Amino acid sequence: MLKGVTEAGKNGLKMAFSKMDIESPIVSLLTESILMGDNKRFSVAFHEKMNLCEKDIITIDGVEFLYDPVAFKDASGLHLDVDDRGCFQLLGEI
Repeated sequence: MLKGVTEAGKNGLKMAFSKMDIESPIVSLLTESILMGDNKRFSVAFHEKMNLCEKDIITIDGVEFLYDPVAFKDASGLHLDVDDRGCFQLLGEI
């Protein structure tokens, strides 16, 4: 779960999304929705596959983009895990 959200954490997420082919207004919207408070869980819907691979297209808040797990993890320090309902969760600590 996300907790103790800091400016550095927000910047890390913005950097992660910017490396994943999302434009700035979308990044701002996503980071605001993700980082509204402590212990916030962020769900993403998978697009076509149960297992995300590099360059898969996934959807977040209705916006499709290419998933780049290396850039995402390196930039944010967070990772995506799949739950038993097939929804991907952003888990980790900032």
